[in-house]
Amino acid sequence: MSQLTLTYFDMHGGRAEPVRLAMHIGGIAFEDKRFAFSEFAEVRK
Repeated sequence: MSQLTLTYFDMHGGRAEPVRLAMHIGGIAFEDKRFAFSEFAEVRK
């Protein structure tokens, strides 16, 4: 299975937090890429 990557804003809570928690609780390895709102235009490309 390929490595999962979760990419979302660097903030507490938000839509990605339940996914992060579920993967941690389930013991699923993933890369957690977080970025600032100011970096959004570059990440979106």
